[in-house]
Amino acid sequence: MSLEVGDAVSEAFDRITTQAALVLIGLYTITSVLQSAASQDVLREFVESIRDWGRDELTAEEYQELVDSTDPVLNDLPLALGLDLVPAIALWFVALVAGVAIVAVAIDAFAYGANTIDDLDTSRLLWRTLNILVGGLVFGILLFVGFAFLIIPGLIVFVLFVYFPVAVVVDDTNFVSALGNSLNTVTDNAGQTLLLIAVAIGVGIGIGIASSIVTFALPGTIAGIVNAAFSATSALFVLAILTRGYVAANAPEADEPVTGSEFSTE
Repeated sequence: MSLEVGDAVSEAFDRITTQAALVLIGLYTITSVLQSAASQDVLREFVESIRDWGRDELTAEEYQELVDSTDPVLNDLPLALGLDLVPAIALWFVALVAGVAIVAVAIDAFAYGANTIDDLDTSRLLWRTLNILVGGLVFGILLFVGFAFLIIPGLIVFVLFVYFPVAVVVDDTNFVSALGNSLNTVTDNAGQTLLLIAVAIGVGIGIGIASSIVTFALPGTIAGIVNAAFSATSALFVLAILTRGYVAANAPEADEPVTGSEFSTE
């Protein structure tokens, strides 16, 4: 079965509007808020440590300049919880792992058609989460190297391995094989994959604009939470698009026997 971008987007919309998807969006929003809060606490601790250093090492005038220049940073941390550095880092990491676990469950739901909470499959969740985390680190390093030398190689790396987290779950495989499966899928469906990525980026931009409009006049903390909800919706919708695209690209033709995982194309 070939990858049809229109069908993939339509199926993704159907998946993202189910009860299961709405629950996953809510959970992903919570992890995003916690991660943002932890990041703001880490930033606050860093700025305050610089101020502590400046209090002892700078002149009164220089220290006042430091305070004046860092006040806007400290005054723009609406989600900060007041945690010390170590607890903030720990919270950030826990939220990251929880978010990746939600992504793994979401991919399975988008691939196999989970409509309700009871339909969600959490089997092998630890294995899938670990492989997406480690594979994501490898993917990030490859992207960094690609963009550090030339922009084009970085973009090529992004496109070639864009399906890797989906492949981890759908093919129930390790991150090394998933990276290879993504590479094969993209090379066999290069044009359609590029179009699918363009549509996904467009969806993300559209939801981002809507978020900016909605949160423009909201207080800082509320704006941060609402923005996280929009971001979670955008992330999972894009994930649904990529998942449906990968499933379609790898589904057997009607006259071919099914081998391995059976994909849902509803």
